Amino acid sequence: MPSLKADVWPSVLEHIEKRVGEQRFNLWFRNIRPIKIDSTDILLGVPNLFVQEWLESHCLDVLRAECGRQLDASPSVHFVIDPHLFQETRSAQMTASAEIVVEAAAAAAGKENGQSDPHIRPDFTLERFVLGPGNKLAHACALEIIESNSNRLHPLFIHSASGLGKTHLLQAVLHEIRKRGDGRTAEYLSAEMFTNQFLYAMRTNRLEAFRNRYRNTDVLLIDDIHFMSNKTGLQEELLHTYDSIDGAHKQLVLASDVHPKMLKKIKQHLLNRFASGMVVRMTQPDFSTRVTILKGKLHQQNRRVPDEVLRYVARGFEGSVRELTGAVTMVLAYASLTGEQIDVALARKALAKLETGKVVCSRVEAVEKAISQVMGVKPEQLRAKRLTRSLRHARQVGMFLARKCTPLSCREVAQHFGAANHSSVVFAVNRVESQMKINPKLAESVAAMMQLVGK
Repeated sequence: MPSLKADVWPSVLEHIEKRVGEQRFNLWFRNIRPIKIDSTDILLGVPNLFVQEWLESHCLDVLRAECGRQLDASPSVHFVIDPHLFQETRSAQMTASAEIVVEAAAAAAGKENGQSDPHIRPDFTLERFVLGPGNKLAHACALEIIESNSNRLHPLFIHSASGLGKTHLLQAVLHEIRKRGDGRTAEYLSAEMFTNQFLYAMRTNRLEAFRNRYRNTDVLLIDDIHFMSNKTGLQEELLHTYDSIDGAHKQLVLASDVHPKMLKKIKQHLLNRFASGMVVRMTQPDFSTRVTILKGKLHQQNRRVPDEVLRYVARGFEGSVRELTGAVTMVLAYASLTGEQIDVALARKALAKLETGKVVCSRVEAVEKAISQVMGVKPEQLRAKRLTRSLRHARQVGMFLARKCTPLSCREVAQHFGAANHSSVVFAVNRVESQMKINPKLAESVAAMMQLVGK
């Protein structure tokens, strides 16, 4: 009998690639290793349990048929986790992760040497923060921190849905404290940057420098704190950072997509500290605030749009500020492409697709179709009540794509996919984003799906 590995396997792979396409082939088949073959049984090595479950659910028939055709037999196909493949995959992920950590550390080092931090936006100032009923209290708390040397609001925990200005407000505090030059120091970073710099400090024996930098600053601002979910070692480091800042009577400001009580897989004693100070919720801007935001955006760009058009846009987009400003950008682009005068009729045409529920539904269907094509998961499987690990991952990718490629809110995405609530969507988006940074194959797969959706 021929050896599968030496003689038959390359032909098997060649024919499978033609059947499933290059994207799916590279994602699921390229790294399979044949371990054993006889006329009745084929044993294939895979890198981990996730790949094994996916292949068993979606590709068993393809592999069985192609191997059988090449061998002129009817063998059964089984999978086993190959320790060498597992180690190679793990090493590749660690390498990718290390590169991210080094990049974060390099950015931090550049900041220490006086270079500008690419994560800090110079336009996120207090003057450009549009005040409204939904963010009035958060803004007042920010002013208290800027103008007072006390830590009466320690910690300040700001939470809201994505895109409502948390990052803008935190960076505005940073800019204002540094501008005043009253001797106080301030540091801003996202929870992900905190993670990467902490890991780099551990690997290079620079923990003391890392801790001195963030524990001794007068105002420490950490964004996207929900990113620390399920990271036990990092939470322990943050706990000690909190206690050090607290003991020195300094100020910690945190921001998250959800209230501290809704944070999942965060140590309880850390949650208790988050909730021990001032907890403030920012809500969606009201109509007049949305109009003001649009006027400010256009003023920065030195563009003019009639007030009635701004009011039309503001009435149609009640969600995040990003969606709101994106809508007026679309109106401007449409006018530029068509050469038509900017009025309500033009705005209606430019935004028709975004305002039509039918088109929104088609976008969601396009997301599901893309997942089916690339990941081999049917739409009804994504909405099932009981999910395997592989299906749970596929649904998280689906929720990520729905948020990125459709105007649906987190709550609407959760309802569509049968998730518990909007926080499940927030978690899914953050998880997929973090996994893409350490898993090039996933990043490639998601990029391919976004292309299929037409993002």
